[in-house]
Amino acid sequence: MTLKTELTTEFNNKDWDNLLLKVHHSTAFQMSRNYDPYKLAFGSKPLYLLVEDSTGKILGQLLAVHHLKNLTRDPDSIIQSLTSKFNINSINWHYGPIIHDSEKANEITASILEALDKYCHKNKILLSHGSSTINSNIGKENQYSNYMYTNTPWDTWVTQLDPTLDVIYNSLHNKTRYDIRKGENSGLVFEIGSDRSILDEWMEIKYSGNKHKKALIKKYEKFNDHLWEILYKNDYEKMYVARLNGNLISGIANKLFNKNVVQHSVVNAQTNLQSGSFLTWHAIKWSKENNFITYDMGGANPFPISEKEKGIRHFKSKWNGTKYDLILVTKYFRKTQLKLFKTINSPGIIKSKLNKLIKP
Repeated sequence: MTLKTELTTEFNNKDWDNLLLKVHHSTAFQMSRNYDPYKLAFGSKPLYLLVEDSTGKILGQLLAVHHLKNLTRDPDSIIQSLTSKFNINSINWHYGPIIHDSEKANEITASILEALDKYCHKNKILLSHGSSTINSNIGKENQYSNYMYTNTPWDTWVTQLDPTLDVIYNSLHNKTRYDIRKGENSGLVFEIGSDRSILDEWMEIKYSGNKHKKALIKKYEKFNDHLWEILYKNDYEKMYVARLNGNLISGIANKLFNKNVVQHSVVNAQTNLQSGSFLTWHAIKWSKENNFITYDMGGANPFPISEKEKGIRHFKSKWNGTKYDLILVTKYFRKTQLKLFKTINSPGIIKSKLNKLIKP
């Protein structure tokens, strides 16, 4: 079968999203405006890839983003100078592609990857990186490997919200229910961020203890402005938080689309209060009460390499969810610049070498 993949930087938002709604597992990561905050704040380019057969039938789609600069969060002037002088372009996507004809999944994926390859070579992209959907049946023929992508196993847990709240709650382990009650008895209050200031509070906790905190918050100020206006105000993203005496203790940022909630980022203040179980339960509860059908805990490493990763994996697995296997895929197109890219994203290496050079 002859397939055609069209790659554009503009697409009618309503048409794109209506196509996504035909596939029950599609998420806000593939929603048409997901990368618009990057576009407006940093000049990144959303990429819309649509696969058709010879009759014009839509078989698959992928939303990706072309970052024209390395969005390193290190504000050091030397690091920023390096990123501006070198052409460090990258492609990224999450939870895609969306396949409309599962019997032709391999052909559709191959067509998308071929179109991405052409774009990456033409635009001198350093690397292309993405994650599969939760039910991507990669099968024996892994098209990503065929197109020279490295594959990293990943997985996630998805809690089904069809049962009643009582059934969901009672299905949890006794220790988990105890932790929820402990949070409630400690005076924690569940809240959903209702104005732009919640993103500032989030950033304060995220970069607490970082000597560059003010510079980092300033760098992402416009991005967060657009994030709030485009995604939060339109209910594609929500911030669930736990407060104690009015102070934000922990927060979960979630993507919302097509009756699916996906947890994608978490912050916790440096306190001895265990607020994670309290907050996660109330996020699930809110999602159920607002007619969502799934709550995705976000990915975890199936082969944890640290105690922190073990803890994250254990926490995400304890909500009576169904485990789904994912893969993270990466392809490097300009290996001569790969070492530079990795160094810039590990700025301590640069600083260490410079310190050695200037020591008397």
